[in-house]
Amino acid sequence: MTLTLTVKPQTTCLLAGRYTFLFSGFRGGAAATHTGAILIDSNGNITGEQDYKDPHVTNVAEPLTSGTCINRETNSGVLTLNAASGQLVYNFAATPPDANGVIHSARLQLISSGSDSGSGQLELQDLTGITATPPSGDFAFGLFGAETDGTHFGTAGRFTSSSKGDLSAGEIDSNGPTVLQAQALTGTISAPDANGRGTLSLLVGGQTTTLAYYLVNTGKMFMIDVDPTTGTGTTRYAGQMTTQVGNAGAIAFDSSALVPPSVVSLYGKDGNIEPVTDVELGRLSDANAGAGTVDMLLDTSDMAIDASATLYAAQKYTMAANGRGTLDLVSTATTRTFVLYLDAAADGYILEQNGVAGSVGFLEAQFQGPYPNPPVTGIFPATLNNGFVGGTEYPTAPGPITLDALVFLNYDALSSNFLNGSFAIDPLSGRGLGTVTESGVGSQAAVIYLVSTTKMEMLRFGTRAVDGTLEALIQ
Repeated sequence: MTLTLTVKPQTTCLLAGRYTFLFSGFRGGAAATHTGAILIDSNGNITGEQDYKDPHVTNVAEPLTSGTCINRETNSGVLTLNAASGQLVYNFAATPPDANGVIHSARLQLISSGSDSGSGQLELQDLTGITATPPSGDFAFGLFGAETDGTHFGTAGRFTSSSKGDLSAGEIDSNGPTVLQAQALTGTISAPDANGRGTLSLLVGGQTTTLAYYLVNTGKMFMIDVDPTTGTGTTRYAGQMTTQVGNAGAIAFDSSALVPPSVVSLYGKDGNIEPVTDVELGRLSDANAGAGTVDMLLDTSDMAIDASATLYAAQKYTMAANGRGTLDLVSTATTRTFVLYLDAAADGYILEQNGVAGSVGFLEAQFQGPYPNPPVTGIFPATLNNGFVGGTEYPTAPGPITLDALVFLNYDALSSNFLNGSFAIDPLSGRGLGTVTESGVGSQAAVIYLVSTTKMEMLRFGTRAVDGTLEALIQ
């Protein structure tokens, strides 16, 4: 009997097209960052450009050649990025395609790198943002920083750039390594190259920081710093900048800018004895613009100490016309001071000025509906249609770092192949408290906040053996 074996071509990569990515994690014994833009052709071949930094090396504007994208399951696969400096390999989990079959985003997780770990995001690149002139207009930004010794800190600010690339009206705050409060900021921004890459130089008090940016679209850019690696004390930044649209049209940067509710995420780290993460997830709501007060509901995983649903009622805030604001959270035990840089109403970046964990994060305007199948009271449902992909955001410890290829929220229950959870979701706030269990990590108390019909944020509370984490679930 004669047997014939036919080998068919490998399935085309799910992610065909142009994408921009950002990774943050741990390589070479300390924090590492990676960003770039890639073109994935119809055969899964990858070319593009990258910038990379870890404690030992900084690679700037490096060409990517002969990379590959390989499907693994229905919506996941492996990206292999090849450059002269070496190879980096990521698992990816892609969000569902749109009506035209185009996938707009994916979550990333570093693999094939020994004990190194990290995660990131990949977003479809809009080529209309690539112009011959520098990006111009008003921008806000937020950067997550780390030193070689593991110290965590954050930076946030804003500026106006001209068509020639000169920065003006800049202002910046940082909680380390040099503390800055409403410091004047100048600098320059270059025009993007054919891959959407450019440089942003920020000058503060005689100190210049140079960042590489990669356009996602005209309103958003991923960034890392590309100052040379110098060994001990080397700083690494990763983050993004976005256009400030608050003063365009009907929205004004005044006390009314915090009237819509927002979901707040804060990433921090304290010390070197595990667990080390100090992460928080909460909600700003019920702002009284006339009185300048707002409520903050906050869930905290501070190393091995967890606090659920701490309410700070009627807290004082201010907002300037350039989008910079302040917020004080006052309790009987302490006063915490935050600075905000908004890019739109109830949306932007947040930084704690006086905390030991160097906390920095995001404000995300919470979508107020309509939601599918809303509950009898309130607007936030216990079920969101279609599947989500999830992954650790801006990790502040080497683990646990997770990637979940397909997650469903159905009647308060999270479910996937390797993760399951149960939550009691408040229809008035979109907050759900419960537990999650994941293979390789175990069971943890957790809280989720519904941000919109296509996004949830989740905090896994830490234990004495496991760090707390913040994760995004996107659709």
